[in-house]
Amino acid sequence: MLATTPSPSATDAPTILVVDDEEVVRNVLRLLIEQAGYKVVCAANGADALARLREMPRPAAILVDLFMPEMNGWRFANEVQALAGLERVPLIVVTGAGSHWGIPVPEDRFIRKPLDTGKLIKLLGELVGTSSSAP
Repeated sequence: MLATTPSPSATDAPTILVVDDEEVVRNVLRLLIEQAGYKVVCAANGADALARLREMPRPAAILVDLFMPEMNGWRFANEVQALAGLERVPLIVVTGAGSHWGIPVPEDRFIRKPLDTGKLIKLLGELVGTSSSAP
């Protein structure tokens, strides 16, 4: 179980968009991030995520896998960077890939699977401004 600072009410909690084609991974990330006090919206690929971004308020951060069908993480990242109002939303790459692969995010926002949950929650806290920590 995660130790977290008191979380804001559900309506005030920052929203994190999780984009991964593996349902198990999406569910694990959703539970982990919700336990840290954030709201979560999930998408199964980049195309699904872009559709959700058009319907939802601006997320505080986006977690994205690289290797997905329909629209992979590279193309999704480029599309997000081109959308007005979303170019400054922090992207965090969560992938099993062994290298940075040229995706346009800083190296410290590239988290490899198997996931270091403490690192992820700490990074979200730093980027979004909500302080949480793993045991």
